[in-house]
Amino acid sequence: MVRLVAVVFGLSCLASAASAQAPSSAAPRPEAGRPCIGVIAAADRFMVTKIGFTAFDTEILVAPIESWGLDELITARVRVAAGAGMTVLRLTYPKNAFEPFYDPPSRPAPPPGRQLTEIVRRIAGSTRCRRYVVITASPGAYAPTNKTIAGVGVYQNSLSKSVYVYAHLIVTVFEGDSFAIRPNPYATFQSRLERAFVPRRDFDREIDRTLFPASATEAANSTALRNSARGVVTESLDDFLPAFFRE
Repeated sequence: MVRLVAVVFGLSCLASAASAQAPSSAAPRPEAGRPCIGVIAAADRFMVTKIGFTAFDTEILVAPIESWGLDELITARVRVAAGAGMTVLRLTYPKNAFEPFYDPPSRPAPPPGRQLTEIVRRIAGSTRCRRYVVITASPGAYAPTNKTIAGVGVYQNSLSKSVYVYAHLIVTVFEGDSFAIRPNPYATFQSRLERAFVPRRDFDREIDRTLFPASATEAANSTALRNSARGVVTESLDDFLPAFFRE
């Protein structure tokens, strides 16, 4: 089976914190006297990729999947990883909030770390949680080509016609008071040494090739793709989220 060399774990580049934004009056408030974790899930795009022999043969569609409930699913998996006694809030945000992060304009953009910090500050508003857990798409290299596949989606190899649903996600944790990015537990020397002797896990699942959608609309309306995507997202989050809550 063709496997994906996925960069599942990552940490946005550290940079200076952006200036504070005006608090949002619509932001949810944590329960009094209890610590809270704010979850910002930016996984509401489903990528449909048909990988050709060349870059010109590759087709990519983006299916809107707000109705699939992936943001709620991600929040639920964070709640499980955080454990009892912790209030976990899903923070909502405007639909275009992450466009500058995923699709930066042609003009010079801020470094990714600072750009993500600015977005998180605006979304966090006045919640004042202890920490903010942010889930974004992570680019993964499709072997043996140099093409990248990111986030949650489905792809088909033009040569083998095999079809896979995948989840390539990054967890970034911010301190609630300073919005400083916390160290990535998978970026330590010990963690890298341990992973050197353990085969890398790929979060892709082969599905029936007849399920590959012909359009973004067909993808968004497919119950089979929805269920497969939810399954692989759950598997990946349950695998790597717990390490971010060990202190």
